[in-house]
Amino acid sequence: AVQTISSLSDRRDKRDIQDLSVGLDFLMQLKPRQFYWDKREWYEGNYSDGSLMQSIPTAGFIAQELDEAQTQANAEWLNLVLKDNPEKLEATYGNLLPVMVKAIQEQQQQIEELKAENAQLKSELEQRLQKLEALLTTNHN
Repeated sequence: AVQTISSLSDRRDKRDIQDLSVGLDFLMQLKPRQFYWDKREWYEGNYSDGSLMQSIPTAGFIAQELDEAQTQANAEWLNLVLKDNPEKLEATYGNLLPVMVKAIQEQQQQIEELKAENAQLKSELEQRLQKLEALLTTNHN
């Protein structure tokens, strides 16, 4: 199945627009996982015994873990888990996209700050090396 991410996004239909409050710290709490599908519905009586487990792994998240992370962050409004059917929880990965963009922005800000600090330290080091060379030259003359 092919998934696409599309949602209504017209500014005219939105109110009380604010910057996103969750980003890198929230993403760092998530646990990307590798797993093998072994769906209960493949078995008679809906009880998995592992005999029909797929042989090729996939990557994703565990809905219960996503739900726990958004609860701990007081961000249930992210709606990362559809709970309409408690017997089959679904993760809504598309809702992570704004959080990922926010996290990338936060990382870029950190990178820029570190680059500026690094440039300053390089400049200070260069100045100290020049002073040291001048002292060594003066002492040798």
